[in-house]
Amino acid sequence: NQTTRRVVVRSIQDDLVEENETFRVRLGPLPPTMNATIDDGIGEGLIQNDDSIALSIDNAGKVSEGSPATFTVSLSSASTQTVTVQYATQDGKAKKDPKDLAGSDYISATGTLTFAPGETTQNVVVTTNPDDWAEPDEEFWVRLSRATGDATISKGRAKAVIENDDFARLSIDDVTVDEGRSAAFEVTLSRPSTQKVTVRYATQDGTATGGTDYTKSRGTLTFRPGDFSKTVTVPSLDDTLLESDETFHVRLSAASNAEIADAEAIGTIVDQEFRPTLWNGGVQTFQDTDGDLFRLAFKGPGDATVTFAERTPLGADIDTIAFADATTATSLSSTLVKAGAAGGKTTVRAVSALGQSLGKLNLPRATLSGQVDIGGTLNVLVLGDIADGAHILIGGNAKGALTITADEVGDVDLTFPGILKNATVKSWTGGTIQVARVGTLTVKNGNLGADVEADRIGAVKVTGGHLSGNLHAQNASADRPDLGLALGSVTVTGGNITGAITVDRQGSAGPISAKVRKGAGGQIGDGGDTIQIGGRLASLTAAKGINAAITADRVGTIEAKSGDIGQAITVNNQAGDSGNAL
Repeated sequence: NQTTRRVVVRSIQDDLVEENETFRVRLGPLPPTMNATIDDGIGEGLIQNDDSIALSIDNAGKVSEGSPATFTVSLSSASTQTVTVQYATQDGKAKKDPKDLAGSDYISATGTLTFAPGETTQNVVVTTNPDDWAEPDEEFWVRLSRATGDATISKGRAKAVIENDDFARLSIDDVTVDEGRSAAFEVTLSRPSTQKVTVRYATQDGTATGGTDYTKSRGTLTFRPGDFSKTVTVPSLDDTLLESDETFHVRLSAASNAEIADAEAIGTIVDQEFRPTLWNGGVQTFQDTDGDLFRLAFKGPGDATVTFAERTPLGADIDTIAFADATTATSLSSTLVKAGAAGGKTTVRAVSALGQSLGKLNLPRATLSGQVDIGGTLNVLVLGDIADGAHILIGGNAKGALTITADEVGDVDLTFPGILKNATVKSWTGGTIQVARVGTLTVKNGNLGADVEADRIGAVKVTGGHLSGNLHAQNASADRPDLGLALGSVTVTGGNITGAITVDRQGSAGPISAKVRKGAGGQIGDGGDTIQIGGRLASLTAAKGINAAITADRVGTIEAKSGDIGQAITVNNQAGDSGNAL
């Protein structure tokens, strides 16, 4: 009695996005014995697709100005049908420019992406444009819309960030200003900025001192969008000191929205008193390039023009001292008031008194780098150091007397027709000393490498160093027995005698000795040296050995206390004295 029966066909689940599908169930054929017929033998089943596809777009990330921004659009799975989606750019903090004009940030883009069956990714490429503006990073977006092909949009917006590569660069210019005026330092941006730029500044001492030579200053400069330059003003302070040009610094730091390309400027204060100065008495104070403060005192007749030389190629602090109408009663002296960076030493290039005499030039803390040229006589010369190549040239006559006091004397010539009454130095490494007579030449704690040429040489004393220069007593005044020995004495303590010693025209020499001090020295000669005395040699004594060829007319004693006598000794005895000449 049944009139209906059910045929069940199970469909199979898949993940494909596809159209609805159909299948059929067919009845028959019936057996001949069955008392029935088939009226409608085909039934159709419809499988409805229940899968959808999702579209999403990824951020393009950060890109440099001028580089393309690439956005990837993806299907969640492959489709068996064509999928399309529309896209369009959208401003964020960047401004689109559909005309692709200079100064734009990116070129707007719209269009449609088409995914063929099986495709899962497509790209949207947006062109960014470089510019010369200093600006912050900028962003824009790409949006998806109107998807087809059974696709839905799950993430329809993505961002790109255009990184700014045009930070403005800050720099500050050096300034030179006359003392007493304000120094205006210009701080500039390499290009205008679209945002506010700030930078700190502060002054810092160089050779100039804040509060004394200039007004200390610090603060912050602010550049509004479009500003190009700002000014830092620093007043310099006037004084009455004679001083070299002085410097201070202005430093930039802690910039925002900009880079510092040149962080420091030098301010140079040109001293208005630093000009050739004429003295005819009194005291002047000057400050040299290292900040040493000195007082110069002028006494006596005449005047002196002092030229300060902050820019001389020889680097002297005092360039020239030129005397006029000076006499032996005229003197110029310097006194250290306050030591600066150089420890209280200054330099002088040249001193002159052409055709005139001078009593005293007393510069105990000055290094002479050039020449002392005195046309007449000079009684007293006091210097700190005397540099290599300097020359002391003094005129006058044979009756003039000179006293020299100095520390380190380099390869220096001294020419003087008078008497070097007394010279006391720490060392005199080279050059020639040419004078009429030498009273006493004393070298303390250093070497005597200069040659000495004089009619008569009194006493030569070297302590703590060697005598390597040649001593030559010419004895031109042999007819003046009242003048005494042609060579009075040579004493070297703590060093060796390696220079030649010569006395001409039957001149006699007093004792010559080399003594040991703290285990050093005591040797006379190094194998190639000579000692030639035209008259009598009183004595030759070495604490160690003697290795010099000795020639004399007569000899008192020759002694090598703890060494050998390695060269010949020749005694001429031309005077014909009775008895032994040695």
